[in-house]
Amino acid sequence: MIRYLNSAHAIVDTDFPMQCWIPQEFTRSWEEYAENYCWIETTYFSPLDKQLHISTPGESRTHIVRYYQWATIVLGIQAAAFYFPCFIWRLFQDSGLLT
Repeated sequence: MIRYLNSAHAIVDTDFPMQCWIPQEFTRSWEEYAENYCWIETTYFSPLDKQLHISTPGESRTHIVRYYQWATIVLGIQAAAFYFPCFIWRLFQDSGLLT
């Protein structure tokens, strides 16, 4: 449940936590493609107090963030893994196998 609320907040929120810089000449379909690509590719942290420079191909970014996109999925799997034993216990208890 929390996974879906967290994902919904990221999609609906006007201050979307991930911003991709997209050229203005992109059409709506290209913009959607670029946003999806940006969401699943490796992101990197850019401090707000420092000026951003354009990197050249092969230049490494020092603050790569690899966990951000998958955090809600991992939390959802963990929630299901922790709820599963409770579900099984209640199933056996309601069927009368555990007395």
